[in-house]
Amino acid sequence: MFKKTSGFTLIELMITVAVIGILASIAIPSYSTYIKKARRTDAQTVLLQNANVLERIYTTENKYGESGVCSTSIITETPIDGTTKYYDVSLNNCEPSTYTLTATPKGSQSSDGKLVLTHTGRKGWDKNNNGTVDFSDDSENKW
Repeated sequence: MFKKTSGFTLIELMITVAVIGILASIAIPSYSTYIKKARRTDAQTVLLQNANVLERIYTTENKYGESGVCSTSIITETPIDGTTKYYDVSLNNCEPSTYTLTATPKGSQSSDGKLVLTHTGRKGWDKNNNGTVDFSDDSENKW
């Protein structure tokens, strides 16, 4: 008489597609935020590595550099591995007793705001990407 058919109905398929769409609309922005934070962490790590190099020089020579020029080569892009770079790292204001390291985002990371590390260990972040680096002690504005 009647044959039993197997498979999905159009309604079942449309419900499945709708559920997948809802889950994707939640997951993709969360994943993008996670990726941005991971790239920022890479930049923070490179800033700290560069600071360690400068501190070792200060320990042996009793100065970071002379007249704006430091006697060391620093890591200038992050991440160190991989082909796509998301931050440019620069050494600014390098004097005998002071320096400032800056990580400036670029490419798809450019909306993240720059990171700054000074010779005193102060950490700042331009969280709003408005050109003003916040060095406050508020944990939300720190790296």
